[in-house]
Amino acid sequence: MGYPQYSFRYEPRLLIDILKAACTTAAENRAEVFALAAKQLDGMLETEKIPGALTLGIRSQAGMVAVAMTALLRGENKADAKSTSSSDLTACLSHLYRQINPDGDAMASYMHVMMSQKHFAAIKNIIRILTIGADGQLDRIKNFKAQAKGTTGKPYYANAQLLGYFSSSCETGITLCTNVFNEQKELCKKIFDFLIDLMPIGSPDVDGKIVSKTVIKGGHGYIDAYYKISIDQYDDLKTIIHELIFPRYENGKHYEGPATIAFDAAYSAVMNKTSSK
Repeated sequence: MGYPQYSFRYEPRLLIDILKAACTTAAENRAEVFALAAKQLDGMLETEKIPGALTLGIRSQAGMVAVAMTALLRGENKADAKSTSSSDLTACLSHLYRQINPDGDAMASYMHVMMSQKHFAAIKNIIRILTIGADGQLDRIKNFKAQAKGTTGKPYYANAQLLGYFSSSCETGITLCTNVFNEQKELCKKIFDFLIDLMPIGSPDVDGKIVSKTVIKGGHGYIDAYYKISIDQYDDLKTIIHELIFPRYENGKHYEGPATIAFDAAYSAVMNKTSSK
């Protein structure tokens, strides 16, 4: 006996208009709207699980909403706007992480749709802002271990925490897209690869060997070579993301310090909550 067929169509225009209108509001408001929009994404994708459902382009419609959510995160009316400051993005992410959505499920839902619709450049641009700033001029180590004062006056590693929060959402989004590990590694490469090109010349791989930009002719040739020599040896996404996301000293070694603990705490907290999505 077959299932009855149901036809679903989602018109995202009203939600997108709401997201656009919210782009110019305060960071805490944008964070709240972002979390609510993520619930709409979940509802849209749930229709795909209904036996016999005809979803009529639901993924592409969800992708349109996710692109508008990117602009909301950045506080711009266009997701690719060049004028976005680091503070616009980090303020919204901070409210998501600390108040609105510390579990990270809203961010994971957003990331799932963005990746499934191949909006890699927008994700990569957010990672770029979090690591080297909107103008690309920040020192990665100084930025990573920079401290801010909390509500009690006690300093904390704000940037490392937000990077852990966002990076863990990237991992969840990747695993929601595919459970094939080689495909997961390729998705990881698509959003983190530019960080390889920011590594100091002669960064060592996992065996301590030197992968030199003076030998491999820069750009994607270097990125592909480094990924093949080093990253492909890892057998879990968290290690791969750590290898790529953590800043390095000029000798090629990773930064290790208190900010690492802050990053790992935020990363693990989100992963523990979103692993059942």
